Amino acid sequence: MGRKPLVIEEVEVAPLEKDEVRLKILYIHPFGQKPLFPRISGHEAAGVQGALPTRHCQSEESNTGDLLRINTEKGIMTDDGQSRFSIKEKLIYNFLGTSTFGEYTVVHVGCVVKISPAAPLDEVCVLSCGISTGLGASLNGASTIVGVTLNPNRISDAKNFGVTEFVNLKDYNKPVQQVIAAMTDGRLDRRVEYTGNIQAMISAFECVHDAEELEMEKFITHSASFSEISKSFEYMLKGESLRTIICMDG
Repeated sequence: MGRKPLVIEEVEVAPLEKDEVRLKILYIHPFGQKPLFPRISGHEAAGVQGALPTRHCQSEESNTGDLLRINTEKGIMTDDGQSRFSIKEKLIYNFLGTSTFGEYTVVHVGCVVKISPAAPLDEVCVLSCGISTGLGASLNGASTIVGVTLNPNRISDAKNFGVTEFVNLKDYNKPVQQVIAAMTDGRLDRRVEYTGNIQAMISAFECVHDAEELEMEKFITHSASFSEISKSFEYMLKGESLRTIICMDG
């Protein structure tokens, strides 16, 4: 990507290796990327599985794969140090173990979360990053939620989703952690269950219930076809969009 627009290429996707899953990507949400080229970018998407190698993926009692802690930043797969993508035998790096900017991708089982078949894929693809943490804090009763930004135009949107305080980095000449410490009397609070006591974990699990409906459409301000994917980054860089949805069939 770099300073040039994205290009669409026909890429060879290699067969699965151990603990890997093939996905057909249906909808994607572009987000910021890191430089390691050539690569297939993208790390937020929703799709359907093409192959399921593990019993946990097929279990109705879990929505995660066998492994959760894997290194996804090297641009290669965990088991053999290779990428599953190539063009005319030239290796193409993956991105964060996902590479969702393609019709098909191969990912490690630790990078996949199973969701309800009834979930609208063209909306839930934006939940992979940002919304689940930011809005999640508000929905779970956080009284003070601090938003840090370089773009003051985003403040009104953030207020609508629960942010109560704001730090514009351009307004300060000291580290942001010092600014936030002063705003919050030296600390930010959160609650977690970390004792490892089985009964405590069971109690925490049993007290939850199905959530209220989340109006996902409020987060989605733009849409584009796959051939127009570069436009989504223009919207993002200009601060014009919240979330842009790319329809792979469009």
